[in-house]
Amino acid sequence: MKKFISLAAAALLVFFLSTCARKPEEPEPDYPGMMMQAAQQGDVDAGRQAQRLWEQSLAESGEEGKVMDFDQLYLLSRLIHFKYGHYRYSNELRMCAGEVMLNRMASPEYPDTLEEVIFQKGIEEEVDEEAFALCVSPSKDCVKAAARLLQGERMLEPEVVLEKHYPAAGVYAMFCNDLLGNTYFYKSEHPELYKAGNN
Repeated sequence: MKKFISLAAAALLVFFLSTCARKPEEPEPDYPGMMMQAAQQGDVDAGRQAQRLWEQSLAESGEEGKVMDFDQLYLLSRLIHFKYGHYRYSNELRMCAGEVMLNRMASPEYPDTLEEVIFQKGIEEEVDEEAFALCVSPSKDCVKAAARLLQGERMLEPEVVLEKHYPAAGVYAMFCNDLLGNTYFYKSEHPELYKAGNN
């Protein structure tokens, strides 16, 4: 009996020691977080590297998932910061401003790439490219808004593609700011283009 107890105790000791010696699994790196941090710092190389590592990780694990495009994240973050980086603007307004850009990309009325949409000439809210070029380190809130949009969050309908700083008929959404001025969002003037199967 004593021999049996000794063997059992020895077995338990071996099991305990082997369990303790086992290296704990390391958590998966936060690739989206790495990309967002790189965007804040304006570190394009680090952001693209994080995207590549994320893609590689998904490929090796066989998991399905959508990887954010760092260049789009950085460009959209800069645009949101350029327009609404002031701390008095709400994150909801930042989300809507970024979503309008994505809606335009998907719209038959506007160019097909984010860069072309942002720098489109001849529109009411044309972006000054020289001033925009100086915006290289978007704020954390602006980067977060861009990331949420690129990961699928939405606040508007697909046909909301107009943004103005004065009221007009048919306001879809309005953000009031007594200090910095109000912002208004509108649906396209051509709703027939946004019916199912037309875009």
